[in-house]
Amino acid sequence: MPSLYEITELMEEVTELIDTGEVAKVDMLDTIELIEKEILKNTDNFTKFNIVTKNNISNIDDEIERLRARKKTLENREKYFKEVVTTFMVNNNIKKLRGSLSDISLCYSESVSIPDVTKVNEEWFKTKITKTVSKEEIKKALKRGEVVNGCLLNKNPYLRGGSWDENF
Repeated sequence: MPSLYEITELMEEVTELIDTGEVAKVDMLDTIELIEKEILKNTDNFTKFNIVTKNNISNIDDEIERLRARKKTLENREKYFKEVVTTFMVNNNIKKLRGSLSDISLCYSESVSIPDVTKVNEEWFKTKITKTVSKEEIKKALKRGEVVNGCLLNKNPYLRGGSWDENF
């Protein structure tokens, strides 16, 4: 089966022969029909390939989700174990546990908690100003023909139909 590149070259040759008058369009109908059949075969093969690829992606997504759940379970187990050991050491006033593989030390970190932010004096507040660009508004302006400095309206190609888009 010829590739898209080969089909394109063949179609260009046929079109050139017809355009230059070397061959009448009627004489090339069989060749054009053959090219169209090859395009149809390629289209079907592209669609089959895309369906298989999407299924593989879906299977991988499922496996990733399974592994994420397993990871979360192990992380929760580790967290619980650390909490049990920490509680044991705090409740029994133990600063260090010595083992043959390693030692475990009880350490303390410092943090600030603010149960009621309304009681904090104004001097401790920080003001943040955030500027963002509204791409939606810029897109509307560009579509109306307005010039927006530093902005371009890009047209990005994508495929639709069959298994090529999520809506089908």
